[in-house]
Amino acid sequence: MVVNHPVRRRIILHLIVAGNIGITSALATLVVTLLKNNPTGYVESILLVLLIAGAVACGQLLNVSLVKKPLDRVMKGGWRL
Repeated sequence: MVVNHPVRRRIILHLIVAGNIGITSALATLVVTLLKNNPTGYVESILLVLLIAGAVACGQLLNVSLVKKPLDRVMKGGWRL
């Protein structure tokens, strides 16, 4: 729906880049904060691994067609929640 218009493509490109920069800086801040307090702490390492595993699990869940198809319908405006 978005790629048919050049202005919309440019807006989406900027949003994607801004989102990636935001995610990267948030993760870097989290890692520095967790490792700053106790560099040999196992609790912080386990928390970081769980956080990364949770993010990967959410990404995989959103790629499942059971979730993806209704979300696509909502985004196209053909179905309301």
